[in-house]
Amino acid sequence: MRRLKCILLSCLIALSVFTVASAQEGYSSDIDISEFLFDDTVEDISLATPKFSDMQTVAENENLKLYFYPEGLDIYVVSDTGKVWSNVICEEYYRQQSPTPSVSSQLLSVSACDDEGNVKEYVLYDGGNSDITADCKIENEQLLMDINIEEIKLSFKLIFGIDGDGFYYHVPDKEINEAGGKLISLSILQNFGASRNDENGYIFYPDGSGSLVRFGKSNNAGSALNQLSVYGNSDVTYAQLERNRDDNIYGALLPVYGVAQTKDGFLAVIADGSADAKINLAMPGYQIPDLYRAYITYNYRSYSTTEFNKASISSLVDERTKVDRKCYFYLLSADKNNYSGMANRYRKHLTDNGILVDKNPEGDIPLSLNLLCGVQKNGIFRTTLQKMTTFEQAKKIAEWFTDNGVKNTDITLSGWSKGGWDTLPTAVKADGALGGSSGLKSLQKYCENNNINLSLEVDAILADSNTGSFNARNNAVRNYFGDFFVNKTGEKYILNAVRVMDNVYTKFSKNYPKAGLSLLTVGELAFPDYNNKDVCTTQEIIDAYVSVMKRAKKDNIVLSADTGNAYILPYADFIHSLPQTDSGYTFSSESVPFYQMVIHGYIPYTGTVGNTHYDYDRCILEWIETGSIPSFILTYEETGKLLETGYDKVFTSEFSVWNEKIADTYKKYNADFADFSDETIVSHEKLREGVVKVVYSNGKSVYVNYNEQSFESGKIKVEGKAYLIVGE
Repeated sequence: MRRLKCILLSCLIALSVFTVASAQEGYSSDIDISEFLFDDTVEDISLATPKFSDMQTVAENENLKLYFYPEGLDIYVVSDTGKVWSNVICEEYYRQQSPTPSVSSQLLSVSACDDEGNVKEYVLYDGGNSDITADCKIENEQLLMDINIEEIKLSFKLIFGIDGDGFYYHVPDKEINEAGGKLISLSILQNFGASRNDENGYIFYPDGSGSLVRFGKSNNAGSALNQLSVYGNSDVTYAQLERNRDDNIYGALLPVYGVAQTKDGFLAVIADGSADAKINLAMPGYQIPDLYRAYITYNYRSYSTTEFNKASISSLVDERTKVDRKCYFYLLSADKNNYSGMANRYRKHLTDNGILVDKNPEGDIPLSLNLLCGVQKNGIFRTTLQKMTTFEQAKKIAEWFTDNGVKNTDITLSGWSKGGWDTLPTAVKADGALGGSSGLKSLQKYCENNNINLSLEVDAILADSNTGSFNARNNAVRNYFGDFFVNKTGEKYILNAVRVMDNVYTKFSKNYPKAGLSLLTVGELAFPDYNNKDVCTTQEIIDAYVSVMKRAKKDNIVLSADTGNAYILPYADFIHSLPQTDSGYTFSSESVPFYQMVIHGYIPYTGTVGNTHYDYDRCILEWIETGSIPSFILTYEETGKLLETGYDKVFTSEFSVWNEKIADTYKKYNADFADFSDETIVSHEKLREGVVKVVYSNGKSVYVNYNEQSFESGKIKVEGKAYLIVGE
C-alpha cells in the first residue's frame, strides 16, 4: 500500500541523489528539478516521487531508463535530459493536493462485464485495490504484469520495455483469458504526459492534417473528454456520417498523438490494434482540474446503450477483436520537441517498419486532373446520362496538356462507368454513351504511349438502391442492434468490404488490367458489420482493403485512394484530397500539416482542388505550404449542364475556360518545386499570423506569406500574398 505521508524533502533527495545519470552513461549530471517545486516550504505529500533506490530497474540504454515502483504499481521513465515521466500525477508537479489515487496514479483501467452482462470499470492504481491485481516480475529487460480480475475470471498480460529512443507497452492477445467475464475496453497510462495550464506546450492529435491543443486557460478547451476514433467513428448514424463528410469532419487518420512540454515531449505511436483505438483528449476539469491529458483506449468489443421508451437498452457484441495491442512512446527533447520533430520521428517509425517504402522519383511534379465523364440527370419520366466528358474528349484534354509542355499528367476518370458518377456501387464497365470499352481502351493506349497515368475511380463501399446493383440483405453493413446502417429514406447503404471488395477487384483487373485504380472511400471509411450471422470487425474490414491493395501492387496496377487513413500508406501510389486543415473543433488551437510532413517525398498527394477554392491565389499558396500536387476537376462540356444533376463538387470546370490558366500555374509551380518532389519536410513553423516557414531535407526553405502586407525578417523579405524560396 502506498505510503500516505511523506515530505517534499524526500523528493528533493531522490532527485538530487540520482547521479547515476552520469555523463558516462549518457545522462546529464545536473537534473533541473525546479519544475517540480512551488515554494520553499515543506508540506505533507501523499504522491511524491519515490526514491529511485526504492524502484526496480527494468531496462536502460543511452537514451532512457525504465523503472518500476512495486509499492505503487507505477512506472517511471527517465530521459537522457533527466526528465522524469510517469503514470503518476505527483503533487510536486501538480502543485496542489492530488486527486484520489484511483485517478492520479492509475496505470490502467479496464471495462469488462460478467457472464450476466453487468458492465463495470476496474482501475489498477496501487497494491491496495483488491478487485484488480497485478503479479509483476522483471525478465529479459521487460516488466511482465499479469493482470487478474478474480470476480469475473478475466486475466491478461501487460508488458513494458524499451526500444531505442523510447519505450513501449504490449498486450498480447493470446494471453487474454476470458474464463467468465468479457473484456470490453482497455485504457493504459491515462496520466502519462499530463501537463499543467502554465506549461509552454501543447498536445498534438491527428485530426485531418493534424491539430494542436495549446495549454492555457483561454483556449476554449472546456472540461470534457474528447474522443477521436482512429480511422473514423463508426458509432454515428448515416445522416451524421453524411454531415461530417459535407462539413469536412475528418477524425484521426493516423494512429499517433504527441505531447510537447516546456523542455521535453514524446510521440505515441499505436503499432498494433489501431483499428479499434480511440485517442482521448482529457481537458482541464475532466476528473482533474488544471491538467491536460492524452491517452489511448482500445476497444475489444463494441458496447452500446440507447434509450427506448424511457428504458435503457444495452448491446454487447460477443466476438472479441483478436489482435495484439502495442504502443511506442518516442521521447523528444531540444529542437525535436515540437510537432515537426514528431512528424520526423513518425516518418522514421514508418520507414523502419517498411510502411513507407518507395520514395518519389526525381523529375517533374505531376499535374492531377479529375475528369468528370457522366452523371445522371433527372427527367420528367426517367433519368438520363448527362455526358460531361466522353473518352474521346478526355483524350483531347490529355493531348492539349501534353502539347503545351505538361510532361507528367495524372488523370483520374470519375463517372466513367455504366450509369455515371452517381451509380453506387460503381459498375465496373465503361458506359457506352461515353465511348464504351473501345473508347476507353483507345484513351488508355494514348496515355500509355505518352507517359500519362490514367486511373479509374471505383467506389465499392457506398451503395444507393436507386442507382446501383447490390444485395443489401447479404452485403450491407448492420449496426450494433442488427439494423442496416442506412439513411432515413432507406436508400443509401455501406457495404461490407469482406464480402464485396475481392469480387470488384477481380472484375476490374480482368477488364482494365493496364488502368490505374482509384479506390474511393477505402481510405476514408472502415465500418464494422454487426450481422448476427457473421460479425466483421473494423480490423477485418481493413484486412479486406489491404488484401485488395496487395493484389493491385502484385499486378503492377497504380493505386490511389482518397483522404488517407494510415492503412493505405504501404500501398498507395497517390493520395487524393488529403485534408489541408483539421476539423475545426472548438478545442483546437490551430491546424498543422503533420500528415503532409510525414509522407512528403514518399507519396505524392493533392489537397484542395484549384477550381473549387474560394480564392485561387491563396489555394496555390496552400499547395506550396503543404507540398501538395496541383489538382483540378475538369469537364469538356460547360459546367452549367450539371445544374439538373446531383453533382455539386464544382461550380466552374469547363476545360476551354481553365486550360490556359492551369498550364501557366503548373509550369511555374513545377519550375520552382520539381527539385523538392523527392525531399522530406524537416520542419514547419508559423513565424507570425499568416506567415509560415517550411524547411526541406535539401536544405532549402520556403516562406509563404498569406497576408496583404510584406513580411521582413533580417535579410528575408516576402511580398504580400507570395512565397520565397531560400537556399541553393
